[in-house]
Order: sequence, then structure tokens, then C-alpha cells
Amino acid sequence: MLAWILSLFLSLLSLAVSLPASGQVGPPPPSGTEACPSNPQEVHWVKPPLHTCGTLILDANGNMVRLTSLEIGSMAAGDADPRTPVACGNWAGVNTYAATDVKRWGFNSVELFISWQNLEPTPPTVSGDGTVTHYWAKDYLAILDREITDFTDRGVAVILMMNQSRWSTAFQDLHWKGHTQACGHGMPAWLYPKGGGLPEMIQAELDFFHNVDHVQAGLAAAWKMVAARYKDNPLVVAAVSLSEAYDILAVQFPGTESLRPKDFHLAAFYTRMATAIHAGNPNLLVNFWDQKSLFTKRFAVGRKPHIANAMYGAEFYASSWLPKGRERLAGYEQRADSWNLPFTIGEFSMFNYTLSYSSPFPNWQENSKGALAFAKQHHIGWAICCYGQGAFMTQNNPHIPKPGVLPILQGAY
Repeated sequence: MLAWILSLFLSLLSLAVSLPASGQVGPPPPSGTEACPSNPQEVHWVKPPLHTCGTLILDANGNMVRLTSLEIGSMAAGDADPRTPVACGNWAGVNTYAATDVKRWGFNSVELFISWQNLEPTPPTVSGDGTVTHYWAKDYLAILDREITDFTDRGVAVILMMNQSRWSTAFQDLHWKGHTQACGHGMPAWLYPKGGGLPEMIQAELDFFHNVDHVQAGLAAAWKMVAARYKDNPLVVAAVSLSEAYDILAVQFPGTESLRPKDFHLAAFYTRMATAIHAGNPNLLVNFWDQKSLFTKRFAVGRKPHIANAMYGAEFYASSWLPKGRERLAGYEQRADSWNLPFTIGEFSMFNYTLSYSSPFPNWQENSKGALAFAKQHHIGWAICCYGQGAFMTQNNPHIPKPGVLPILQGAY
């Protein structure tokens, strides 16, 4: 019965968020911005609303802005279902002092992770007349409301990022090529009542990007709700459609070696999510992430999505800046230029120095200075992973960044 109700719900919902036949989705550029300024003044703090103009992000005064962010991931973890194993974790809000610290450190924005799994832990229902009723998580949204207000009241802009890692808590005890993960998170477990391990996770991702049973409409509904909820807060400025949507292209889990970008239709997926996001809030920038496979040397996104106010994004991980790191980052920057889009580094760990689970690569300071200088020269924004003790901050004090971090970042604003 659950499967039938869900299929009906998604089929009905798909009608509300279906793609236009052609053309851009989202808002047109504001009047007068069609001719992009050739040498705009760059400002650090955000004066909304923002809009894109060619490869630039411009503020309400026509000044150029690069979003220089700190990633905050605690609202994406696990779920609140008591049946979920403890090892899967649970979401939690950040302490109220986080916003003050982030502003003091000089970041002009934060990437706040959210997840569909935590936004909608209970499946929607469909009445006899076709009315869909959602059961959005009131406790989760109340904490998210508070976090967003804490940051924006201090002048720190918010980027909402729909997060996933190994897809859903429905998939547990995951093992591949010497790696182990207790369970995934991101997508609602009720989508996958049979659960499973790595093979089931892989199939779930393939089915999602093939849009089997219109499953993407559920995520689109969550995006439309969230975007609309913060429409009246102008410092909620952007949305990341889905983190690491290219997951099984990038990792090459057992049995996925033959998969190619054409098997995922990511441009269509990103366009569909942008339609929903802009239906909720037409002023949001929409950031879609790409990835160039280390195995196939192909980009995950096969074509430019049809999105207004779009930003091109990519994670940046490398063991050193020169020469391979620079070549990789320049490749992303060149692709953004070819699509006439602003580029932002969606996640950067300063050569693993700001991670809690990995040792930094040698010469992380000089490598980070090189990468961030390149970003500043080419008007590239970035987000530092990750807020947390033992990650961005010292293990013993949540108010103090790790030694050496702030001077490098503040020199790159």
C-alpha cells in the first residue's frame, strides 16, 4: 500500500514541477544588467538581492561579490527515526555562538547543509480527491529557522545545500575497496522500505537519476517548500541543488566501472530542481555541482543546464597545488567560462588541513595560498570544509580556528 500511495503521490506531484518545453527557468536578469560591467568594484559583504551576469555575481548596487563561505553540516546528518542504528547519527543544530564566530572570522556567507530525509521524515499522503498532504518536520525546521536568523541578523548570507552521502540511512553497512561507512544519509528511508547495502544503494541512485516513478518530484517539492519558507529573508541568497550528485561516477563502486555521464542525465535533474527552487523563491542563485572523473577524465554534467541565476560549482581536493591541483581547478574555471557562468568552489579543505578525519598534505599552507590566490584572481568563490572542533576549529576550543588558517583566508577575501 505504501508503494502504491507513494507512486501516486509522485506522479501527481510531477505535474506541478514538470520541466518547461524549452528556454530558461527561474527569473530573468534584473532590468539593466544584460550588459555586464567590464570592471566592477568587488565588495566583500553581501548586499542582496544577488544576480548573475555572465561569469559575475553582482549585488544590489552592481558590485561584484564572491561568496566566501564556511560549510556547516550538522543539520544533514542521520535522521530522527528511533529505529535507525545509532551509528547512523542524528542531525543537530549548531550552537548560537556559531554565527558570531563566523562573522568575526570574516566569512561573508555559510553553506548550511539540509537533507530531504530530515525535512520530510514521514511520507506524504494522498486523499481520494488527489490532494497531497506533506508532514514536514516542524522541530527540524524550527532549528533551521533559528540558525538562518542567527546568521542573517549578523549580516552573514546563507546558502542552503541539499546534502547526501551514500544516499540514505536505508542503506547500511557499506563496504567498498577498503572503505566502510555505517550508513548513508540524505534521501528519506521511507523511499526504500527494503533497505539494503551497497548494491541496493547503487540501484537507488540510478533509479533516482532515471526518475523512475517520478521520484525526483519529491525532492523538488522539498526544495520548493524550503525556498519559499525563506523568501522574505533577502540574505538567504543561494541553493546548492544536491551535493555530489555524481557520487557513483566519482567513486566507481564495484560494478559501476562502465557507467558514464550519459547514464545520469544530470543537466535535466539540475534544471528540474532549479524550476522548483525558483517557484519558491525566484531571487535565489542556483549552484549546480560538476565533477571531472579521475578515472574516465569526463565531466559528470554532459551539457549546460537551462537555469537562470546559475552558478557552476565543483569540489576541489588535491594533494598539492602545482602542477596537478592548478590544472584541475583551471579546468573547472575554463568550463564555467565556456558556459558563461560564475564559478564557485563548492568545498575546499585547504589540502585536508580543515578536515577532522584526515591528515593534512605536506606544505598545506603554501598550497592553500596558491589555490586561493588563483580563486581571487579569477573571481572564484569558495566554501571551506568544515565547521567543527578538530576540523576548521581546534579540538579544544570551538571559538578558535586551527593555527595558520585565518591569515591565509583573510588574505584571500
